[in-house]
Amino acid sequence: MDTNSLSIVMFPKAKKHLWQNFLKNPNILERIVWWDSLENKHIIEVGPGPGDLTAAILKQKPRSLSLIEIDDDMIPLLERRFADEKILIYHGDVLSTNIIPGKQTSPVGVTVKKNAMIPMEDYILYGNIPYYITSPILQHFLYDVEKKPEAIIFTMQKEVADRILARDSQHSVLSLSCHLVSTPTKICDISPENFIPAPKVWSTCLKFVLNQENSKTNQTILALIKLWFSQKRKKLISNLSQWYAKTRLKDAFLELSLSDNVRAEELSLDDWKNLYNALH
Repeated sequence: MDTNSLSIVMFPKAKKHLWQNFLKNPNILERIVWWDSLENKHIIEVGPGPGDLTAAILKQKPRSLSLIEIDDDMIPLLERRFADEKILIYHGDVLSTNIIPGKQTSPVGVTVKKNAMIPMEDYILYGNIPYYITSPILQHFLYDVEKKPEAIIFTMQKEVADRILARDSQHSVLSLSCHLVSTPTKICDISPENFIPAPKVWSTCLKFVLNQENSKTNQTILALIKLWFSQKRKKLISNLSQWYAKTRLKDAFLELSLSDNVRAEELSLDDWKNLYNALH
């Protein structure tokens, strides 16, 4: 059997406590990986499960492919399916894994490691991630890991994707945090019957192209946004008066033509950046 075939292979029953829903449609898998050329690029895939997206990625001839999988039962399955490939499988929790600058290890064949630190050159991140930890995983790779990806291609719940893509007037903390450091675009919507088991909701695949702005500044802006949204029923200037002098706030609001009655959810991302710059 061709282990890299896009045909679906048999795999262990999905585990409810891990919120596993495996994307099975080969046409959609191809569409996701054909969105951009992966040839000669370093790829990390989060939560490969039985390896159907993995097989689609390998068809694109990446320079290297590393998998991060937490499910004990999936590790031997991946080892068997990709026995002839040069793949690194990191067995552990993605949120406890740090990507650090360095030269990617070149395995002789499929190799399993338990390592919380993965050395990596420029890379692209893929994943069909559990819906309940979409936000933490996004935040982890957008802000926390030392070596950020060039781009992230994640399949997630459509409702969450819609919030991320929301227009300025509908921004949330999640949406602002994504737009602050990346440009998200939609690849496709995916109906429930394309997964095993079928979820109760539609899914969406998004691509995030990361920018190169100052990460420390972005961390500070994000912290302030979270703080200001935590009391979003109050007027923004009232929230900020706990940390900034009122005269300073008045000057900043006047400079930016912001009303004293404006609330946190009414500001665009550019408004947040300009306000941060005016106050620092």
